[in-house]
Parts: sequence; C-alpha cells; structure tokens
Amino acid sequence: MNAPMRWRRRRGTQLREVELARSFRNVPDRSSLRGEWELKATYSNARRSPPFLNQPPWHRFGLVKVLGGKVAKTERVTENLVRKALKEAHYEDPSLKILIEEQKSSIEAVQRSLAKASKSGGGGTGAPEFIISQGDNPDFIIIIECKAATKDHTSGVAPEDLAIINADEDEATRTKRITRFAVDGALHYASYLARDFSVIAIAVSGQTKPGLKTNAFLHPKGAKNARQLCA
Repeated sequence: MNAPMRWRRRRGTQLREVELARSFRNVPDRSSLRGEWELKATYSNARRSPPFLNQPPWHRFGLVKVLGGKVAKTERVTENLVRKALKEAHYEDPSLKILIEEQKSSIEAVQRSLAKASKSGGGGTGAPEFIISQGDNPDFIIIIECKAATKDHTSGVAPEDLAIINADEDEATRTKRITRFAVDGALHYASYLARDFSVIAIAVSGQTKPGLKTNAFLHPKGAKNARQLCA
C-alpha cells in the first residue's frame, strides 16, 4: 500500500483526520506543488457520509505525492498577513467607517474604473486583492496587490517611467510584467482608478511578517504618474 501513512479506521483516528483537514481548509489547488505529501481537500470533505469515510484516508483528503523541492509559496499566505495587519491597525473598527473589500467593490465609481483594468488584457475587470475606502473621504481609495514570492515584488520600473515603458512595450510583454510583479500590478490598477480617485497603491510580497516587502505609491486624481511614498 503506497501511502504517506497508515490509519486505523477508528473514531479517534477519524477525528484526527478532521483536525488535519481543518488546518488545511484554506489550502489552494496543490497540483503545481513540489514538496511533501499535502492535503488537497477542505474541512467539508471530512464531514461527508459513507462510502466516502470508508475510503482510505489518502483518498478521502486528496493526498497527492509531489516530487522534490519545497512547497510552493501561495498568495493566500500573503493576503492573510495583510488582513492581520489591517486588523492590528484597527481598520475593522466600525466607528472609522472603513470599508475593506476584496477583488471587487460595491462602489459604482470603482466598478466603472476597474471595468477594463484586467491585468491579463482583453478588457476584463481588474481585481486588486484589497480595495479600501473610507466614508468620510470618498475621493480616496487604497488598493493592495499581493504576491507570494519577494522575487516577484517589482520589475524595477520607476513610476515616472511607466508612461514611456507602456508606450514602447508590446501587449504581451506588458501583460506578463503587470501580472507577475506586485508593484507593477498595483500601479496598473492605480492608473485606472486615478481617473476618479486619488489612489494609494500598496504592493506586498512575502510569506512571513519579518520577510515582507512593501512599497506604497500615491497616484493623485487626474495625474499622469504615481510617486513613491515609502520603500
């Protein structure tokens, strides 16, 4: 029996399996990973009724063997670090009237600005990881773009050079750049939103709080380019 572990099918063992599944409930598709045995299913899988529970546990939880190297980094980890930082900064305090939205917005002007801002081209809707607004300052928007690996933080293009770069790049090269890099993607979204808002665009990359890389930019409403606020 080729499996990472052998389980006895007792109630206590099944509870342990449930515990394992719960810890991996937010794990994304692992098909591209190279590392150890990984759980691929969600906590809900552990609650299915027989015959599901009568299957071997490595079938039940979608355990897959991936060969060589380390477990791939995931943007979900970076996003969770951002969520925690926003919470620690009291952005969730109801008295502050701050609205934190993810990938899409309920604000019509934001919807309109991002309607054709897809990083992949083709005129689709743009979807920054976080869109933050505050009721008393409707002309300001904060967007946050996340990448898992710090090597994908920035292409090194300065904000003031983007207009020139965008004019010279072919569509495929530009799409690849803004899709891969957090800074480039954040500035891309800001350029669309700046038609209606003054935008603070934040790029974040990394998998641990001490290892995070962050850059922030201000793109004033109607301005041609953004400028860096902090490194």
